[in-house]
Amino acid sequence: MKKPPEPWYAHEFPDRPLVEGAWLCCCLLCAVSLERCGVEDSHRSIIFHTDVGSFACHAGYAAFHRTEEQLHDMVHYRSELGSWITGVSVGHRRGRAKYAPDHEAPYPRPLDDWPVCIHCGPASHVRFSDGELERGRVS
Repeated sequence: MKKPPEPWYAHEFPDRPLVEGAWLCCCLLCAVSLERCGVEDSHRSIIFHTDVGSFACHAGYAAFHRTEEQLHDMVHYRSELGSWITGVSVGHRRGRAKYAPDHEAPYPRPLDDWPVCIHCGPASHVRFSDGELERGRVS
């Protein structure tokens, strides 16, 4: 049986590709990591954990919506699965298709071009060593 990967936040290693076991928050470094994953590995699953259940979407879809809104707003697309996002994790790869970002805009997008999350702010200092999982709050 394969050992599950150790969890880590994307803002801790912003240059590392998103792989299964990574977690995302609403900070700008996580937004850049999600955009890179959406371009380079757009069929990777992004799993949204809510107060009721969880739902998954492709990284390309999540990256597209993150350019205009925060991750917390993604729950509006699947309202039957809860009203609040408690965490966002990266799932396994389902394929390697790519979507093309706007060719007239720079890639990766500058941090000033991202919407800042009204819940979390522009930067995150959360780590798994802070005990966030034990308290039941991951995002």
